[in-house]
Amino acid sequence: IYDDLKQYILLFPFFSPHLALMKWPYYNNLIKLISSKFGDEYQIITAPGPNEINDAKDINALALLDNGKALNVSQLTTLIKDSSFVVANDTGPAHIAAHVGARGLTLFGEHTTA
Repeated sequence: IYDDLKQYILLFPFFSPHLALMKWPYYNNLIKLISSKFGDEYQIITAPGPNEINDAKDINALALLDNGKALNVSQLTTLIKDSSFVVANDTGPAHIAAHVGARGLTLFGEHTTA
């Protein structure tokens, strides 16, 4: 799964359907900014969960899957830990990133305090 990855920025633009306030709608704009500043230095990837695979098609990044299925928790944790940077909505992967000491930031909606 990780064989071709070198330096990568990992995005988690997804959210629970009942928490639509958590969605930050500018991930594709962010991808353009990263690409214009860094060129091909970083791959931009996502790791959608089982219910997010179709939504990942709307993000201009490589959706990393394991034989067409979402990564398991161990795979996801390794991917997060080895990333150059993580940008995530306030979701499970954001909490994993904090626990493994990954560099990055979490975007919080108005529904909660950071």
